[in-house]
Amino acid sequence: MSESAQSRENGLKWIAAAILVAWSALIALGYFARLSYGQEDDEFQHLHMAWRIGQGEVPYRDFFELHPPLWHMVMAPIVRDLTSFAHAPFVELRAVHAMAIALMLLASHAILRRLMPPAPAALGAGLFLISSAFSFAWFDIRPDWIALLCLLIAVVLITSRSVNPRSQLLRFAAAGIIAGVACTMTQKSWFIVLGFLLWLIATTIFAPSTDTRRTRLARAGAFIAAGAAVGCVLLGYFALRDSAGHLVNDTLLVHIGAPRERWFAGYFRASAAPGAGLLAMGAIAMAITFRRFHAELRYAGPRGLLATLGLIGGIAYLITPAPFEQSYLFLICIWQSLLAAVLIWDVVREPSDARARRVVLIASIALVVLLAVGQKTTHDRIVVGASWLAALLMAAVVSTILLQHAARVRATAVLLVFSAIGIAFVVHDNVNALRFDDRAQRQARMYEALESQLAPGEPIIAMWPPALPFRNHTGTFPFAHHTILELFGPQVEAEYLAAIDRGDVNVVFGYMPVFAQWLPEFDRVLKRQFRPLSESPTIYDESCQTWVRIEGEVARSRAAGKKDGVVVEADVP
Repeated sequence: MSESAQSRENGLKWIAAAILVAWSALIALGYFARLSYGQEDDEFQHLHMAWRIGQGEVPYRDFFELHPPLWHMVMAPIVRDLTSFAHAPFVELRAVHAMAIALMLLASHAILRRLMPPAPAALGAGLFLISSAFSFAWFDIRPDWIALLCLLIAVVLITSRSVNPRSQLLRFAAAGIIAGVACTMTQKSWFIVLGFLLWLIATTIFAPSTDTRRTRLARAGAFIAAGAAVGCVLLGYFALRDSAGHLVNDTLLVHIGAPRERWFAGYFRASAAPGAGLLAMGAIAMAITFRRFHAELRYAGPRGLLATLGLIGGIAYLITPAPFEQSYLFLICIWQSLLAAVLIWDVVREPSDARARRVVLIASIALVVLLAVGQKTTHDRIVVGASWLAALLMAAVVSTILLQHAARVRATAVLLVFSAIGIAFVVHDNVNALRFDDRAQRQARMYEALESQLAPGEPIIAMWPPALPFRNHTGTFPFAHHTILELFGPQVEAEYLAAIDRGDVNVVFGYMPVFAQWLPEFDRVLKRQFRPLSESPTIYDESCQTWVRIEGEVARSRAAGKKDGVVVEADVP
């Protein structure tokens, strides 16, 4: 390599490093903005499961839980001694998950480096951050992002171009173990791992020679065997605790029979709108890849693998019972962003043909229709409206490049401008959260007031929203949201009524319309034997209330020698 070429390559590496640092700064901004928001409801559910495991309970056997257990089992020793919301290490835990997002950025860069030079790979690696510009979900304390990081690392290992057969076999086995670990943290991983398996099988079948087919078969076998071993170890662990059947039922069979959201209103999310242009480009990249899929399978390169994972992830999102924001980010956003980066690089380095131009124009029109209909179906219309600009700009950028056959420098400049616009959306949203969102403080006051009504170790009924994750919750179904109530409503109601009859529970927290709709008898008993604390602070709407048992409050107040501000016996109806 000549001295000038070496100097140019080193310069590109420095540019790539600078771009990655800029993406990391964006991650740091999101982390601090998320701190001001406080904790999300789902985070409490995950932490409560970990806490109960830390108390010696066996998940699925001793209490119902929809999620696979590995993340919670790892977290159990960390949270088992916590007794108050105020003592929770949320800042530290959120920092760990922000670090996972940073590692996802590096893994994405490593994947794209298989297909393009350092600087474009660095730019494309962070597109997932601006394709969900109004989403804080990336920073949630949940197993999903650790699992997604594992899957990205598996892609890095599988797409390595090591010429050493033994080294390649070990890489595939390691990828299988890591993918197996991801599957023990969230069901979303199951679909992506299915994509891995389909790609491994297809690349083996379409191998260019018998020797290559034999080699690929051995690699696929190593991946499958290693991943299956992880699952067998987990099932064996729970079988020894008489919980393997419950594990399969709660994490698989219950989901198959779970009620599904309405198609469009359920699947469209406001956070997806800013990335609609990227999604359109990812779909185009998939279409181009599948058009020449036979060659991709013979080559067994990363482009074919990404297209397969993107397709399976999209299908999974359409059939999942709960197509929530985290599902969109996990199943669609990350893979389509990588594919969009691949298309951007193709467009920058090569002139496009008429067919590609037509596809992009059709995608742009479809994008406008999608956003127009989306505004009618989402509750967050302001966010979707603000997202129009970012989404349409992306579609316009791609259309302009393809229609005008822009030169590489000009195309790169336009794409950098778009990235700046996307980053501006993210920065604006996060800075506003830092300046104006005091939800974390209000949340702390709410749970402090709620805990003041409870004696140490006293259980609570809190269906949804979840509350006080480091405390016993009555019944087999802690945090019973609407899906649980649709499936197990009578059982949940029976457990709650029995706890009230036994006098185990003196405090109830939750949405009154939920009680009235799903648990009518419990709602009647609640209104007869409990009273609302109207002065209790809340971060939810007025229908979410704290209720205390009338008899229990009198007993505790008398024991404390208090007389003012309490309900006396003569006032009890």
